[in-house]
Amino acid sequence: MRGRRGALMGILLIILAGLYFFLPACRLTYVDPEVQINPARHYILEFWDYPLPVVWEDGTNYRDLVRELIAQFEREHPNISINYRPLPFVGGAELLEQALREGSPPDVYSEPFSRGIVYHQGLQVPITPYLQPEERGFYSPGVLAAIEWEGELWGWPAWFSPLIWAGNRQLLEAAGLDVDRVQTLGWNWEEFLALARQFAAAGEGPRILFSTGPGEGELFANLLSNNGWSSRAENREEGEKRRIVLRETAAFISLLWSEGFWQPGEDDPGWLENFYAGRVALLGPVNTWLLRGAGARVHQARHHPELVFLPAPHGIGAREYAEPTVALVRVFRQRRFQGADQVKAAMEFARYFSQKQGQAIAHRLWSLPAYNPGSLREKGEGELSPANARFLLRTQEYLLPLPRDLAQWRQEQKWQEEVFSPALAKILAGELTPREFAEQVYTRLH
Repeated sequence: MRGRRGALMGILLIILAGLYFFLPACRLTYVDPEVQINPARHYILEFWDYPLPVVWEDGTNYRDLVRELIAQFEREHPNISINYRPLPFVGGAELLEQALREGSPPDVYSEPFSRGIVYHQGLQVPITPYLQPEERGFYSPGVLAAIEWEGELWGWPAWFSPLIWAGNRQLLEAAGLDVDRVQTLGWNWEEFLALARQFAAAGEGPRILFSTGPGEGELFANLLSNNGWSSRAENREEGEKRRIVLRETAAFISLLWSEGFWQPGEDDPGWLENFYAGRVALLGPVNTWLLRGAGARVHQARHHPELVFLPAPHGIGAREYAEPTVALVRVFRQRRFQGADQVKAAMEFARYFSQKQGQAIAHRLWSLPAYNPGSLREKGEGELSPANARFLLRTQEYLLPLPRDLAQWRQEQKWQEEVFSPALAKILAGELTPREFAEQVYTRLH
């Protein structure tokens, strides 16, 4: 009896110890946005970030920019020191996940290509209570909506880039497309198909390039989201409607293939130069930062095309959407809690860095700063036309939300690899009809 009682007491102690460590990591009871930074305390913040391959005309690179922003912040806050750790793009995300499992994430984590909104519901601190009402008005409402979950904002957005289609204005207008109207009001699949047929009839002239590599899954996802589908809606009550959306999208991509406008697995390693040289009239879907990437300015200066940003073509009766790349600066607390004032200091640095970095980087990537996006008109005129700047500002109105968390992001990647891609291969091989494709995919997803 005594041995059994001792064993029970031991189990009870283990449970209590587990709760002692587990509950603080799952609840935000210690975080107080009203607390003040203690001027008598020296704060040390761990800051992780990914160095972007960006260089300015004076030779300044991204790391130089980060170090200067840190130095400026430390001058303004002499009792706060920043330990800066540049992360590799390959393996950096895994380092964060390991740190979260161990309960010791960095105070501030800056990520240019966010995979989801919430990485840890206990250790990631929402910024909502720290965002002043007058400050909120300077942020893009569309971006804030894209990073909101359960009524909270889960990071300071720095900049964002919509997934767009890009065209050569002269070639598109020569083919009869009203570029200004499409850029302002959008276009549907019938108009897009008419343009593709116009280029095909011209023979060996310019063409349309779908995606920038063997991305049939990416193309299908882009068309699908612009035909009324969102894998993040999770609405099973409209099953028949979702089957119709799948069937229509499959039929359209099959039509593009059957008429020779698109080949699955098509890869054009020289796509950027071919586009600027006028051998490609329209390409997409593509990120603006990729268009502005290495070599883009050289090709653009050599060939002088008039680049025009366009929305994705949408299904008949559907509205357009754009999947955004959002650079997000997150704040974490640690399992061994260091105080609400430590979190407040991290919030101040995250706010400062996200706003300054976003303004500096966005214009180099043909993207929009999340804070005061209207400034694009002022700084972007050197490289972007006023029409393209206006278009980017308009995209704020129809951004898709980010995946809720890493689990949802991984689920969507799995769907792409294990459901959509194999079914697409079968429909293009003639093994499935669009209706069979829709039924098969819908059944697998639900």
